[in-house]
Amino acid sequence: MKHRTFKTLLMVTLLVLMLGSVTAGAIVPYTTYTYGVNPWIQESPAAYVPLKVINPATLKYSLTPEGGASDNAKIKYAETFGTLNLASPEDIFVDDLNHVYISDTGNNRIIVTDEEYNVRLVISSFTNNYGVPDSLNQPYGLFVTESEIFVADKGNSRVVVFDKLGNFVTIVPEPASEVMPDNHVYSPVAVAVDSAGRIYVVSSTTNYGVLSLNRDGTFNGFVGAQKVTYSAFDYFWRMFQTAEQIAASEQYVPTEYNNIAIDQDDFVFVTTASIEEDSVAGAIRGKSKAADYMTVKKLNPKGSDVMNRNGFWPPAGEVDMNPIGGASVKVSGPSTVVDVAITENGTWSLIDSKRSKVFTYDANGNMLYAFGDFGDQLGNIQTLDAIDYQGTNIL
Repeated sequence: MKHRTFKTLLMVTLLVLMLGSVTAGAIVPYTTYTYGVNPWIQESPAAYVPLKVINPATLKYSLTPEGGASDNAKIKYAETFGTLNLASPEDIFVDDLNHVYISDTGNNRIIVTDEEYNVRLVISSFTNNYGVPDSLNQPYGLFVTESEIFVADKGNSRVVVFDKLGNFVTIVPEPASEVMPDNHVYSPVAVAVDSAGRIYVVSSTTNYGVLSLNRDGTFNGFVGAQKVTYSAFDYFWRMFQTAEQIAASEQYVPTEYNNIAIDQDDFVFVTTASIEEDSVAGAIRGKSKAADYMTVKKLNPKGSDVMNRNGFWPPAGEVDMNPIGGASVKVSGPSTVVDVAITENGTWSLIDSKRSKVFTYDANGNMLYAFGDFGDQLGNIQTLDAIDYQGTNIL
């Protein structure tokens, strides 16, 4: 049986799982499964199998990127050669050439490799629009078009744009204060760009939805604001409060998103891990087709959720939410969704950082398979942070 490749970005390593067949000697240290109409795991053959681990410190450098390299990029080769250990990487992106982009957040830089994971570029410092030396500070989210690299530069509250050779292009600044809510702090952690050049930014401190910006930073509006959520206790307690007590109590606001992806038709997939868990669990157990308490949404250009949820269970990760694991790793409740990746045929995957699992769905919302687990064996994952497809493979 043929299997596709699975590659997962860890905190300090790239785990690479290559195309191949499961043989008698192959070891897959996790169960692959799906769900039917009942919330019982149905095991299936392994969809992805592990091959090897790549330590970033041993990655080779390309002699020169295609088309040459800027002087700044060449200097960075010399500075970082042999010292390419990652520090808290937060995102990964694969472009149309299958080149790989990693936000090395703790080291304040972007690492770019070719299809075979030879380092092409290391982007960290540059000269900005004003001719002043500048640098990245906690770069989080990444998005790459045919010609440009967009970086959510969280520590500097901005999006920075580079060309594919690592040369600085421009800064997309923070939206003007008069269009933002009072006391708002702009903290971009994820970015995406549609075919018309509109820039979508997820700010970790923004609960009004995804920010839609033009290239010059002008503000188009918020897209897909989340529903306000209350716990069961909050609903019960408010039944006994007076109007004055309710007014004086905590003001509930919509929850914020944590990541974003965009498909070839400009539909925006957004994820959140901040909806109250009881609400998410209730929606999953109730097989809800509504978007209200879903941790993944698919937004059209108007910001309306158009996600297909026609499977046995809504596409939100784990279905059996009962406690599992030993004393060291014990998890329960709904998945903690931190990223999503989309294929050209509409298949898409989310990752659950709570369980270190990948859940994959078709365009109608049917779960195709889930796999992954904690552990130290080849193929297990300690910290699952980001996901993207490289052709039919997964990074």
